[in-house]
Amino acid sequence: MEQKIEEPNQAEFDWIDENLRKIREILGISAEQSIELKDLDYAFGKWLDNHNPENEDPNPFINAFGIAYGQYLIDHIGLKWAVVTDEHGTEIAVHGQPGDSLVFPPNFVSKRYFGKQKNFFCMIYPEMKKDIETIMQYNRKKPWWKFWQIRSERSFQKKIETPAKKCGN
Repeated sequence: MEQKIEEPNQAEFDWIDENLRKIREILGISAEQSIELKDLDYAFGKWLDNHNPENEDPNPFINAFGIAYGQYLIDHIGLKWAVVTDEHGTEIAVHGQPGDSLVFPPNFVSKRYFGKQKNFFCMIYPEMKKDIETIMQYNRKKPWWKFWQIRSERSFQKKIETPAKKCGN
């Protein structure tokens, strides 16, 4: 099955809004206040320390933290909510054009939950932002006089061909 990227329907937007309300409640902030990555890091770490998977389903929290991170990417990079369907199923994502940049925020948080990672939102965001912006820039048609972009595209290509370094905390 070919990958299909669609705009969420109203029920999916309502689910996104519900998760944003939940994370605002967890963070103790109002709808007028912005969600900050440092606050997500703190709250996720605190929740992870106190979470008992035998007594509490982690999925609502994983979704809430993931949706909050996705909204942060939308607000700061200009991505949009999307529903992605492929041979593996259907999942909520944030999507950017040009370049078909896709991030699956709840899945991103889920992997950190199972790895018991903390303080990853602030750490990963700058590199993710840089990579997404490079992909979007790389896929734009460039005027001939913007020769300096060639260098950044080559360095990006080299970067994606080189295994990522692991951060130790």
